[in-house]
Amino acid sequence: MLQWIIGRIFRRRHYWRNVSFDEVAELYVSRLIMVFAVNIVGLFMALYLYELGYSVLFILILYGAVFALKAPLRLCRQNTLHILGPSMAC
Repeated sequence: MLQWIIGRIFRRRHYWRNVSFDEVAELYVSRLIMVFAVNIVGLFMALYLYELGYSVLFILILYGAVFALKAPLRLCRQNTLHILGPSMAC
């Protein structure tokens, strides 16, 4: 009886317990494809900049600046997500 009461209280919060393995695998595969595509674009962007005549040092500094700016922006995004919730932060 106690397990039934706890199950009724937490039923809506534990969605991932009722999801099949195929659905979770589909999410992982779609995430893998997206990350792979973003990394390939980053690689080709560096090659394209090099072909345009930019130096390797400039390309390294550009990538360093981009990744250095991502950290503080990620913290701002995280705080916004914490305050507004996932449905309102996008």
